[in-house]
Amino acid sequence: MTFKSSEGDERQVQSIPDQFVALRRIAERDNLTIHVELSEERSAKAPKTRPVFSDLVTRIENGEIDAILCWHINRLFRNPADGGIIRWLIQNGKIQCIRTSDRLYLPEDNSLILAVEEGMATQYVRDLSKDVKRGLHSKAQRGWQPGLAPPGYLNLIEDVEGARATVIRPDPERFDLIRRAFDHMLTGAYTVPRLLTQLNGWGYRSRLTKSGGGKPISRSKLYFLLKNPFYYGVFNYGGELHVGNHKPMITKEEFDKVQDLVKRRERYRPQKHERPFTGWMRCGRCGCLVTAEQKVRIYRTVDRQGIFTYYHCTGWGGCPRLSLREEAIEQEIVRILSQFTIRPDKASCWAKVVGCRSFQAMDDAEERRISTSRQTQERIQQRLDRLYDMRADGEITAGEFSERKKTYESSLSSLAGQERAAKAGDILVRENWNNALDYAQRAYLVFDQGSTLGRRTIAQMLGNSATLRDRRLKISVSPFLDVFRTFEPPKGVEHMVENDIWRSLSPGLLGKLNHIRTEIILGRLTFGKLPPTDILIAK
Repeated sequence: MTFKSSEGDERQVQSIPDQFVALRRIAERDNLTIHVELSEERSAKAPKTRPVFSDLVTRIENGEIDAILCWHINRLFRNPADGGIIRWLIQNGKIQCIRTSDRLYLPEDNSLILAVEEGMATQYVRDLSKDVKRGLHSKAQRGWQPGLAPPGYLNLIEDVEGARATVIRPDPERFDLIRRAFDHMLTGAYTVPRLLTQLNGWGYRSRLTKSGGGKPISRSKLYFLLKNPFYYGVFNYGGELHVGNHKPMITKEEFDKVQDLVKRRERYRPQKHERPFTGWMRCGRCGCLVTAEQKVRIYRTVDRQGIFTYYHCTGWGGCPRLSLREEAIEQEIVRILSQFTIRPDKASCWAKVVGCRSFQAMDDAEERRISTSRQTQERIQQRLDRLYDMRADGEITAGEFSERKKTYESSLSSLAGQERAAKAGDILVRENWNNALDYAQRAYLVFDQGSTLGRRTIAQMLGNSATLRDRRLKISVSPFLDVFRTFEPPKGVEHMVENDIWRSLSPGLLGKLNHIRTEIILGRLTFGKLPPTDILIAK
């Protein structure tokens, strides 16, 4: 008979038919009769997890089987418990012979031989486990999440630095669908159950696998998806947060907003009337939120009625409830929007400014820090290489080698993480400015033609705060938009090269840009992405 374990990597699984062929040749050569062939699909690293092995032991104890033909002795056991069972069965004569591809094991043999084989098999499993964990941890440090990629991404094998490696790339069938779901969630008008219906209604289905797939996303899976930091470019592994090399789907600011919205919408109660400017303005006297109230005025002389919406303080702080009509709020927002709405020539110039290398590297000190970090990494790598030579020459002990190697590798990992974070900062700066440019070009149209959701979104993104006091609305406009107020493109910008565009900017504007960049990197200033127009425009 034959007995092998088929659980393992793909190469092992592919080798099982070859092992069967080889063992049948051995049986034919030595005139052996195979009564039954067994193949185990479970791992042998833990006891009492292999039903086929348990069946084999039962047959041996019942006298049905007294000899085993297998490729290697470690096919039978890789843990002390199973190894002890086999040794006991061969010691008391229940097993008369175990034949492998290279040797025989008989009852009269020294029991120490099987004990050594058992120890080697057990240690192999332990070493393999350590090697796998070490490899996965190293992969995480290089910026690739171990394991299966989340929905919207695929695991692919590509050439990375001259070697084949598993990387994570956007899924062309699902990436845009999930990004669209995030856009809808960011509007603040969707609960998770409602978003679930919408996403599956667009045709989202899970990836097809050997075990199934092709199913709509479940509610629990959608909650996990919305709370997974992988989508903004980082991932958790081994209790640490790693910066990933994969393409982020959303920004950190959008992710944080989604977390707030998920928590808020979990306890959301539908309102009878949706007002575009509630939940955004506060009272300039007491700081309470401003509420909306609808009033109906009847004109008896012309037999008609007018419906008006007024905004005023909730009055919890004892403030006088001085109200302001919704039309007046809209007029003030339109007036502010008109000040920085970007014309096509301005948009073209700003796109060139944001895209030029000088803009991306405004912080010279940061560039110097990256350069210094790389030089430090080179020196540490040289020391690490020298450490291997010292160990090979016997100049240091194994303990000293292990301790110093761990220190060097930890330093290299830390420096590499800082460099990736710096690069991520550059990407974050460009994303924020591109979001602001997009807003400045679309905001006026969306507010003019938008639904209640569209007008609310434009108003909330307009400034960091809005206060209502003495029937006057005051909006603190975002620094991103404030830069657009007085900017005028230089003449002949369409023919300018990168350095000319940068030199044409005034010192005052350069100072503002540098300040905004610093605030973005420190996480104190952001400008979110405006959802697609089709979500915000009134149908």
